[in-house]
Formats: sequence, structure tokens, C-alpha cells
Amino acid sequence: MSKETLQKIEAESEEIYFKEDLKKLNCPFLVIRGGLDGAALTEEGVMEYMDVVPNARVRVFEKADHNRLILIQSRWSKLFRSFFGR
Repeated sequence: MSKETLQKIEAESEEIYFKEDLKKLNCPFLVIRGGLDGAALTEEGVMEYMDVVPNARVRVFEKADHNRLILIQSRWSKLFRSFFGR
């Protein structure tokens, strides 16, 4: 998908605040973020999640930003097995 297409989608989108709904969850919750500049989820954003889901687990990929986080597929399997206790 081109950058122009993504920008048009973003321009037509509206922000939906769903974090209050997260309080209703009764299941394990995993927050994943990249640790480099350019990560879509900031440390402050993680803290917002922790405010509404205090038992959430957080995993930071220190050497990844938003785009590189997607590329670390080899580590996803291990992360999810650990999170789900398998």
C-alpha cells in the first residue's frame, strides 16, 4: 500500500477512545511496543494501558521502531508461547 493511500485513509479516519472498554476484559493482556524513536506506542501510551489494565504484561523490543517491530517475526512465536504459558 502506498504512503499516499495510507495518508488518505488516516485523513478519513476518526479516533475512537476504547481504553475504558478495556476495563471490562477478564483475560490476559499483552502490550507490545518498539523501544526506538518512531515506535507507534510511546512509554506514555503504555502507561495509559496500564492505568486501565493494571495486570497487563508489557514487552518492549528495544531495537525496534514501528516498522522494524513487524519484521521481528522470529521472536513473535517465542513471545506468544511464553505469554500463553506454552
